[in-house]
Amino acid sequence: MAASKHHDVQTAYKKNVAMWLINPRIGDYISIAFNTEVNITGVMFLSGVPPAPKDKLGPEAVVNVYDSVRKEISIGQFSRKGDFVFRSNGIVAVELRIKITANISHWITIDHITIDVEPTADHNGDKVTTLHST
Repeated sequence: MAASKHHDVQTAYKKNVAMWLINPRIGDYISIAFNTEVNITGVMFLSGVPPAPKDKLGPEAVVNVYDSVRKEISIGQFSRKGDFVFRSNGIVAVELRIKITANISHWITIDHITIDVEPTADHNGDKVTTLHST
């Protein structure tokens, strides 16, 4: 996924700054992969935050998790207000993705990402390994 200079997903994650994505297209996605299986109990993404409140995702952005056998499980979509919130007793996953299902003609900012995880009984290692987009 194309990004504004210094605001691609990897740099934004490492420096704790906003991701600024340019004209996302159908099939583009942001991936958050974990070292081991984790039990995801909560997820929050905020897009379109100041100074760019109109640069937000909406229902055309879905959030999926993938289990250890790569089975895709949908956990919802962004609201028209640009946020995504998920709460559960837990869903075991090795990856979480924000996927674009329709072309978007404006830029997107994602500034707040919170993922609540618990290690599974079999795994107690580090959590996030990679964050990338395509």
